Amino acid sequence: MIDNSVTALGPGAPGGDDPGATMSDALEYHVLHIAVETESEGRAILDELARDPGRFGELARKRSKDPLSAAKGGDLGWGQEDDYADAFAEALVALRPGRVSDLVPAQYGFHIIKLVDTRPARHVDED
Repeated sequence: MIDNSVTALGPGAPGGDDPGATMSDALEYHVLHIAVETESEGRAILDELARDPGRFGELARKRSKDPLSAAKGGDLGWGQEDDYADAFAEALVALRPGRVSDLVPAQYGFHIIKLVDTRPARHVDED
């Protein structure tokens, strides 16, 4: 399902009751994405995903402009909020697992983001 409300945390979401908190305070995100150059490309892909959400990986392989993640069905692996550009991170933290974002503006076009899952962040001791 496409989530058009990915711009802000709301009450009830982790961190949503605290305006200074974000979901990333304790989470890592397993993310898929499709990178496109134009809004019309992105809208066409979103229309296809609305009809068949299970095609995300297939559409990423065929249509994403990011060759590294496209080869893996759009899979970016696990990361924290600060691993991503601001607009991408904002959209990501507002998604629930299994949901797909609307178009997210990027430096060279747009992203379509799917949040696969979240898990507690793994903190590495730098000592």
